Amino acid sequence: MKKNILKFCLFASVMAFVAETASAQQPRPSQQRQSSVNNSSQNPALQNAPVDTVPAPQATLDIPSARPSLRNDNAIQRNLVKDRTPLDYEHIREDDAVYMQRVWREIDVQEKINLPFAYKAQSEFGDQRFITILLRSIKDGDITAFSAAGGDDRFTTPLTWTQIAELLVGSPERKQMPDWENDPDGSKGLLKDTVISAEFNPDLVQR
Repeated sequence: MKKNILKFCLFASVMAFVAETASAQQPRPSQQRQSSVNNSSQNPALQNAPVDTVPAPQATLDIPSARPSLRNDNAIQRNLVKDRTPLDYEHIREDDAVYMQRVWREIDVQEKINLPFAYKAQSEFGDQRFITILLRSIKDGDITAFSAAGGDDRFTTPLTWTQIAELLVGSPERKQMPDWENDPDGSKGLLKDTVISAEFNPDLVQR
């Protein structure tokens, strides 16, 4: 009888040890999630999987940068404009200001007196049309453009370069166009997404 009890206890302890070893070898849920993440990071097929998101096209303006000449075409070296530093305005006390006035100017290049603003001239500083100089300065960050929408004339809403491009040429459109590269004769009827954006023409800017 004692031998049977001893055998039963020994068998129960062996079974308990086997069960504990089996449970210890099974991965925990957190370890399973970690292994799946590691497998996805190591699998190049999952990394290169296409993402079903197409960014919206943004309006752009093709404003060429100034290309200075590498040769001096003058009898003297013209460094005055490049080297001189403008003087700061003198501080004016509020008590010394007799009156204050804000002046808005609208430049109509169709008027004879304003024709120099639209004259097509090229120099070492690039295109010298006023609209091109203005846009180039805004693009380079030398001038800040503000929005006057809604009658806001207090310069509270600055415009980004993309917003300025949308105001001048509009937002680009995405259309389905024939894919002549993969379907030269058009027999297959293949189409592809094409972004169409208007080209900025400084000659059309009148004011």
